[in-house]
Amino acid sequence: MRLALAVLLALVTAAPAAAQEDYEPVVGGGSFNAAPILEPGQYRDTLLPTEYLYYAFRLEPGQRLHVTANADMAIEDFQRLATDITGNFHSPTRSDYISTPDYDVRGNFRVEGEPPLDITGPTATAEEDTEVRGPWYGPGVYYVSFYAIYAGAGDPPRAEIPFHFDVEVQGTAQSTPTPSPSPTPSPTATATPEPVVAEEDGVKPAVAAGFGIGGLLAGVIGGIALRRRRS
Repeated sequence: MRLALAVLLALVTAAPAAAQEDYEPVVGGGSFNAAPILEPGQYRDTLLPTEYLYYAFRLEPGQRLHVTANADMAIEDFQRLATDITGNFHSPTRSDYISTPDYDVRGNFRVEGEPPLDITGPTATAEEDTEVRGPWYGPGVYYVSFYAIYAGAGDPPRAEIPFHFDVEVQGTAQSTPTPSPSPTPSPTATATPEPVVAEEDGVKPAVAAGFGIGGLLAGVIGGIALRRRRS
């Protein structure tokens, strides 16, 4: 009887560890800037009491995130480290969303055998956003964060809480409307100005030419008159 009970306990204890083999190990970032950008899938990580971890996912218009999660340890060990782990969605502007009847963006979880985290974010929209503050609802990089709540006295223990989470992108990506380019005005032809001849010594070229011709005629006439007198 004792042997059968020991085998059963061993199988129950090994079940979460075996399940973890299906999850890809990942290291969450301690801030939005450090959050790794991931594809939808199954991941596992560890969380310290009072620690925040962030993960990023890209969404196109018409898509939204659905996340489930649970910790992988016995409830007695979990309660020595944390009361709960909180999961939350953040917009591309890094603001918190508010849950609505259409989606629940925040929730708590503990260990296998208890209700898991099950949250769904808002659907990214292609509509123009004219707001100057608050969460962004358009396409971009969305964030999922986890925080281990510690309510004990004194400093939190230095022990890791293993957990796993599934991330699903729901909905079909929609094309983002491309604005029509503004028409470019056609260039207008301009007349080429006539070349301007520089004036020299304050006398216009036309006037100077007139003086030259007049002087030549005067010289010819004077020469003719001089010949007549000599003859």
